[in-house]
Amino acid sequence: GYAVRAADVPAPGTRLPVSQRIPAGHPGAALQPGTAARIFTGAFIPAGADAVVMQEQCEAQGDQVVVRHVPKAGEWVRERGEDIRAGAVILPAGQRLTPQALGLAASVGLPRIPVRRRLQVGCFFTGDELVMPGEPLPPGAIYNSNRFVLVSLLRQLGCEVTDLGIVPDSLAATREALRTAAARCDLVITSGGMSVGEEDHV
Repeated sequence: GYAVRAADVPAPGTRLPVSQRIPAGHPGAALQPGTAARIFTGAFIPAGADAVVMQEQCEAQGDQVVVRHVPKAGEWVRERGEDIRAGAVILPAGQRLTPQALGLAASVGLPRIPVRRRLQVGCFFTGDELVMPGEPLPPGAIYNSNRFVLVSLLRQLGCEVTDLGIVPDSLAATREALRTAAARCDLVITSGGMSVGEEDHV
């Protein structure tokens, strides 16, 4: 559109000389009274201008423009800090970093932000009766459906999952699985073997 002084456009059809062209990323000179500046979306409003008239409401005629709309001061002008004020919190602690949050951080020039690493979760599934889908199902066996539910839920929560698979009903194997998981994980989740039977080693 055209950056103008609202006071210089008292009526529709006002004709103003175009004194400069201001593309985005190239600050213009101060706007002289009684002139307009051709200005593009995202460009810095020149000193002296207080409104922008959309090009659809103007008619370029050589080095002049006919302004067919009477603007109000502030029209189509964004103030510096209008969206985010200095000192404002834009990403509160504990917020998950979505693509939108990362874009917001970048928009205020932050090259880095402090984060917490993802929770490391180890999980395993006990029981001699467990087999994986796709494997032959012997008599008395069941498919390990809990593995897919638990691992998927943990990953949806943003956890990094160490899946230790199926652990047989053995005290030694259960202890080894717990040691392995505890050595590398913040949290260990097991499924199976939680009662008081002789094969319930967890």
